[in-house]
Amino acid sequence: MNIELIPFDKSCPSRVEGQFQETPDCLIFKWTLPSDSKILIPPPSEQNRIVGLWESTCFEVFLKNIETSHYLEFNFSPSTDWNAYSFETYRGQLKELELPTPSMTFDGRTFEVIFIKNHLPTEFNKPGLRSHWMTTVLKFEDGRLQYLAPKHPEKAPDFHQFFDEFTF
Repeated sequence: MNIELIPFDKSCPSRVEGQFQETPDCLIFKWTLPSDSKILIPPPSEQNRIVGLWESTCFEVFLKNIETSHYLEFNFSPSTDWNAYSFETYRGQLKELELPTPSMTFDGRTFEVIFIKNHLPTEFNKPGLRSHWMTTVLKFEDGRLQYLAPKHPEKAPDFHQFFDEFTF
């Protein structure tokens, strides 16, 4: 499934292409950056778990159990640093989620992450009962942040206010 991630700020021309694929064992998410040289890309790292990746260029996935308000947030830097969080309710208490490091690759323009489904909490490993939401934060050389998602609320960017149309 291809997903166009559009900027909250309509004056920003940058768009990101998202792709989602599910296999019997894995969830695969890909983001392709625009060829805009003004986007700041963090240098490669050792796949550390870091809080606050959303303060720079990063890719995000939200997984929600559609029967409850419980959802997961994953942040991935092009450096391959990452983190994962669990929320019981909308913007509730952020709890770091213990998971093995997923497979991540970045070729300078396309970032791919592969989740082994059995590594996810059980309630997020039920086909048809979860939804996903792909987003991106772009940081530009001038320090400006741009928020991209398939849709945006009207007043302010809010990746936690995702829509359940992407159910799988």
